[in-house]
Amino acid sequence: MHSTALAAPTLRREDFAQWLTLLPLRSFFSLSARLAPALAAPLARRLFCKPRGLRRMAADYSNVPPYEEITLAMGKKNSCDSPPSHIRAYSWRLDTGRPRVLIAHGWAGHGLQFAALVSALVEAGYEVVSFDQPAHGGSSGDAVTLPEFARTVQYVADTLGPFHAVIGHSLGGAATAFALSRGLQVQRAVLIAAPADAEAEVRRFARFLRIPEGARREMQRTIEEAEGVKMTELRAKVVAPKIDTPALLIHDQQDREVSAECALEYAAGWRGSKLLTTRGLGHVRILRDAGVIAEVIRFVGTGRS
Repeated sequence: MHSTALAAPTLRREDFAQWLTLLPLRSFFSLSARLAPALAAPLARRLFCKPRGLRRMAADYSNVPPYEEITLAMGKKNSCDSPPSHIRAYSWRLDTGRPRVLIAHGWAGHGLQFAALVSALVEAGYEVVSFDQPAHGGSSGDAVTLPEFARTVQYVADTLGPFHAVIGHSLGGAATAFALSRGLQVQRAVLIAAPADAEAEVRRFARFLRIPEGARREMQRTIEEAEGVKMTELRAKVVAPKIDTPALLIHDQQDREVSAECALEYAAGWRGSKLLTTRGLGHVRILRDAGVIAEVIRFVGTGRS
């Protein structure tokens, strides 16, 4: 499929309120470039690794199918100096002997946000597991990075698998792709609204907060050093060619959070991938769309033995 140009976003009231909230931070980074450059990089790193604007737990589980809660302990630090991670996982219809599907949420998300998708998967005859990433939902920590997202996907897969398929949304999709390139074994993968370039996200973050370029480079360097992974290694064009797992790549053309071009970057290098584009569903509503869910169920089911 070909992509179409995205319409320029309109300024919303919440956008203006966010702009006012960010004024002090932007002013600090502007001043730090001249007065205290050594202070800028550590603060930038902390802000970049810390999820903002999320609920630590969903306030209302009434629309979520019955589930069993599982707590797992990773026992290791992530790059942003949080304590050993305790990962809260959720399961639906576990130990029925049916094929198992793993769902990975994105930045500022949580493992119980996939009610419609979980219900459809259970109805279609699957066991389902989701989880809260470090610093999200009911899991421990207050900071996390993309490589840590990927390690957690692999950890949950190793602990509660084997899995027939994995579904990743947003940063959870990028983490899933990276985990697949590092050996995660499933028969089917679905990426929904996944970003394609971690370094581009760092640069966008820096522009958003007016972080000086020197501080941005130092922030990126310290994260890469702690993780042992260059951000250039996380790009879709580097990761995708390493993956043989058949994949369904889904993205909305009007996604305000992650450009639809990202799906094209994954598709260009991913052997056995199928691209599905939508319009008007955005970044989150796409998870609840009946048509999208039907396509996911159909694609996941084609790999069942």
